Amino acid sequence: MKWSFFFVLSALSALLVGWLISSGFFSARIGPPEPRPVIKDKVLMKNFPEEPFIESVVPGVFVARGFGITNTIIVEGETGLVIVDTCESEEIAWEVRQKLLKMTQKPVKAIIFTSFHPDHIGGAPVWFHHNQILENERKAIEQKKAEEEKNEKEKEKEAEKETKKDEENDKEKEEEEE
Repeated sequence: MKWSFFFVLSALSALLVGWLISSGFFSARIGPPEPRPVIKDKVLMKNFPEEPFIESVVPGVFVARGFGITNTIIVEGETGLVIVDTCESEEIAWEVRQKLLKMTQKPVKAIIFTSFHPDHIGGAPVWFHHNQILENERKAIEQKKAEEEKNEKEKEKEAEKETKKDEENDKEKEEEEE
């Protein structure tokens, strides 16, 4: 009996994940989401902070508050992050992600949904692609640094050539004067 329950549960979970993937929930689009209107209930909004923020509850555990109608919890481990509830929309998840990047650059290792209501899972694509976005940003920074170093070396070579030309001209003038 015990094993059949777990078998049914894992089969249902696999079906759910398959459906989410086939429906485009984890789309291949990487980057900031398209702006969509986010409707915030006025009754719920009266308890919202004026400015959204991420606070540290205990070392390694953060709560993103005021971004939307749900709080996103971020647990920071040694090698990465665990995101608990991903916000109600990609736009809001993107805002949380941008603030979080100021605190840590670690990759997302897991996403936990406390329920499958839209306000808990709507921002999942942003977190699903977080690691790829970090990698792309890291590559862009490395490429920019490499280009800057190359330009700096070229400038140094040109400066050396100028210096050699100046030295040669000085020698020629000295020889002519003699």
